[in-house]
Amino acid sequence: MRCAEPLSAMLAAAHLPLDLHYLDTAWKYLLQNHPHDSICGCSCDDVARDMERRFAWARDITQQYQQEAMRRLAAQTDTQQTPADEIPVQLFHLSPWPEENAIQTFTLRLPADTLLRGLAIRTADGQDIPCQIVRLRKDGVILHPMDRDPSWDDYLLADVLVQLPHQAAMSWTTLYCRPSLVPLSLPERPVVRFQTLENEYLQVSIQPNGTLDVKNKRSGTAYRGLNLFTDEADIGDAYLFSPELTAKVWNSVTSAPSIRIQQGRFAPAPFWTGAIAASRTRRSSRSV
Repeated sequence: MRCAEPLSAMLAAAHLPLDLHYLDTAWKYLLQNHPHDSICGCSCDDVARDMERRFAWARDITQQYQQEAMRRLAAQTDTQQTPADEIPVQLFHLSPWPEENAIQTFTLRLPADTLLRGLAIRTADGQDIPCQIVRLRKDGVILHPMDRDPSWDDYLLADVLVQLPHQAAMSWTTLYCRPSLVPLSLPERPVVRFQTLENEYLQVSIQPNGTLDVKNKRSGTAYRGLNLFTDEADIGDAYLFSPELTAKVWNSVTSAPSIRIQQGRFAPAPFWTGAIAASRTRRSSRSV
């Protein structure tokens, strides 16, 4: 609904009507799932199963509506004269407010024989758009952008980040993408000690135990020990949390996760792996 309703308004503004009975039906199924004892999961299994079906029906209807609405709106832009080495992509901005320098993501479908190291992206008026290839995919396999496998025999999916200088409220933008041999994504680099991520607004320090210290560079306000994970026993009910006072509380203060940073044009993305062990019925005797 978050996408279908704005698209419905955009269709009306463009004088491209699409039958609203579809959305009315989806809303009916959605609201039927919202009585108090239904939406909070306090009813019997039969009620829950009926709710799952209605959620699925509402989702299927709105997804079909959304696809048809975007198809009709996108058709208002003529891309027939696109150069042969470029691929047109249309990005929708469904917020009722304009945005400046917003980052959007999209998935680009490319021919199998594409030699992809990066992308050159421009607007219809020729303005170059900053971009970053996040990952390449085929049949669920994730590959690094530098690991193009020439044995692929159908198509390649590239997940891409772009930074658009301006997006009007409830609008769409046409971009033209050209595969490039110039790498625009840097390889991942392991992080084995203290690391800091920084831009003009924030400074984020990744501590060895995986917690984050964040500083607002303009106000000087600092927040320390963020991203701390805690696991403790709960003997309460579905509504109230009640700690088990004699049980041990586990947290990640003393953990030593594996931390690495994937560097990119827009934002280095930290990743860390670690665990706090506990079974569903009792505490594990081994911590990880």
